[in-house]
Amino acid sequence: MTNKQHEYQAFWTALIEAGVASSVLWQRFEPKGFDWIRIPSGKKSAVDYYIVVNQKSIRMELFINTNSRETNYEIYDHLFAQRSAIESAFRQPLEWKQFDKVCKVMFQSRQGCYQERPDWQQLIEPTVQHFEPFWNAIQAQTML
Repeated sequence: MTNKQHEYQAFWTALIEAGVASSVLWQRFEPKGFDWIRIPSGKKSAVDYYIVVNQKSIRMELFINTNSRETNYEIYDHLFAQRSAIESAFRQPLEWKQFDKVCKVMFQSRQGCYQERPDWQQLIEPTVQHFEPFWNAIQAQTML
């Protein structure tokens, strides 16, 4: 692994350890040497939850990427019709994006920098605080 991959893995390990202390949901994640970690939605193939980190932010997203554009849009449209209930349950506005084939529902935090270990807590705390409510708000309204 490269130094960057080791750094990603160390960051994800710290995030997952903090998450496991608050919820068993975090046990489903595995630290990797990438800028993302993923867990399946558990209900439909190729519909997954990701946490993605970059230089200035961290985001959580539901990534809808089945083999069918129509299926992706159907899932997205179903969720979008429940947007008010999902955002109310999550208590935050979300970003809703429909691309050519895939779709995403996202929440982004712009606190800290994963490249600076002293900043990690600024990224970890809000992510741990928001991921399970994000998951629950979507899962409660989904046909996934």
